[in-house]
Amino acid sequence: MELTRKESIDLSKELWTWLAETGGRKEDWPEWERFGGLHEIREYDAIECRAVVNLCFLCEEVKLNCYKCSYWLKFGNCKISDKPLTNWFKAKTEPDKKKYAQMFLDRLNQLEVKE
Repeated sequence: MELTRKESIDLSKELWTWLAETGGRKEDWPEWERFGGLHEIREYDAIECRAVVNLCFLCEEVKLNCYKCSYWLKFGNCKISDKPLTNWFKAKTEPDKKKYAQMFLDRLNQLEVKE
């Protein structure tokens, strides 16, 4: 799926707004059908979207080249300890999921679009 930087950020904000409001899981976002729906990857015991790698529009835009990711360029690696995304993945309760999703969304809102 080809995405511009603006599209990847806007779609990420849409997803993470829903996560911050619901405390839900990425794979439960009702909008995945717009992007080809979800499918199960049995050998990895994972769920993926047909068109969006890692269920992440930022990853999809840069085709997993983290060094080009708009989040990485501003905040560094999203997957290291004590980052909102890592804490969101580790969160066990809905209130914690909402809290860390909002923290990640707050960072997305700080990203600038330079096309």
